[in-house]
Amino acid sequence: MMVRKKRVTFPPEALLAIGLVWGHLNTGQLEDAYQLACGCAALWPEDQRFALMASYAAVELAAPLEEFMVQALKNTSDTSWTKLIMRRAHPPGNPGAGYEHE
Repeated sequence: MMVRKKRVTFPPEALLAIGLVWGHLNTGQLEDAYQLACGCAALWPEDQRFALMASYAAVELAAPLEEFMVQALKNTSDTSWTKLIMRRAHPPGNPGAGYEHE
């Protein structure tokens, strides 16, 4: 017997917003990506993808990470994303800047 995984559904607006944030990130519109991702994280706090994208934009802008971003980084199963943020937050020659991981 085949076991079907429960499919997680997101509102179409949330999926569109994810695409918009990625579009801003991909075109280097980091401030817009940051603001949009933070706003979406407030609307859909159960979807940590917004917090993770906001954390990426924050480190690219050399802005401090907000608590919801730090929590998303700690709770994500995608360790490659956390490693990416850590590399971006602590570039060579500036190891003390950005996200502080416990």
